Amino acid sequence: MALGTHGIPPEEVTLHPGEALFRVTIGRLARPFPFIGADSYSDATGTNVVLETEYGLDLGTLRERWDKPDQNIMGNIVRRADMSDYLKVQTNHARDDEYREGFVSCVREVGLEMKLVGIDHSLDQGKITFYYQAEGRVDFRQLVRVLAGRFKRRIELYQLSLRDQILLYPLLGPCGRPLCCRGDPSLLGAHVSSRAARQQGLSYNPGKIAGTCGRPRCCLLFELDSYLQFQAVLGKHPGAYFRLKKGARLPDVDVPAERYRVLEWSVPADTVVLEADTREGPSVTMTVPFDDFKAKFERENP
Repeated sequence: MALGTHGIPPEEVTLHPGEALFRVTIGRLARPFPFIGADSYSDATGTNVVLETEYGLDLGTLRERWDKPDQNIMGNIVRRADMSDYLKVQTNHARDDEYREGFVSCVREVGLEMKLVGIDHSLDQGKITFYYQAEGRVDFRQLVRVLAGRFKRRIELYQLSLRDQILLYPLLGPCGRPLCCRGDPSLLGAHVSSRAARQQGLSYNPGKIAGTCGRPRCCLLFELDSYLQFQAVLGKHPGAYFRLKKGARLPDVDVPAERYRVLEWSVPADTVVLEADTREGPSVTMTVPFDDFKAKFERENP
């Protein structure tokens, strides 16, 4: 497959019998890209594979099939990686000190303010990726030319935020599990703010909601949409009154109450706890699945 500078659009790719598209992560940031490979790789999730790209051979990790990618196709899966490939990776990184010193020298030469935080190599050394931090955006076009002239390689520069920089290292989060942003490529570059904690009723304590990178944890996004759905129907706080919609019935309730007050609701359990306003006798509480609640209840005087 002939590739352009940025791969080719999915709609321009014709798969041959026995081929499929796969999500493959590359480099220390584990950025996901779509690649073409034999359909037999469908059962090889987590396998390291050798990739053919526009800049030569590279090493990646096959994640899953990606039948409808939203990115350009970046190349082909050539084969599974073997020990010779891993030894090549070690050999490539043995020159990191040389590349680091050269990068710093070239940055000074062109007069930029940049901090180098990591280096990646393609498997065959056709490309070197420098990860850096800087205040604001940097026009590094001249720097790329100087680096390419010095190292005689294709050069890629990738600016990292504080959140992204933590992905360079296989660390564990405060929960003891691998960092969410490292295991879920869709979180790369995601914006997480302290507002997500407030919207879920969590304590607004920077020390408690901060992840390893010092920014609000990525996991604050996992249930955020569900909390917003609950709040859109029930309000931000319990206490609102609802009544049954016309024709709606509750199981095991012969005579429904005129109205019901929301005592509490739970996103993890996906339920709403209601107190029936019986007007006479003891109050009656019931737990209703959220989907049933949406279908059968309407807010009183919305």
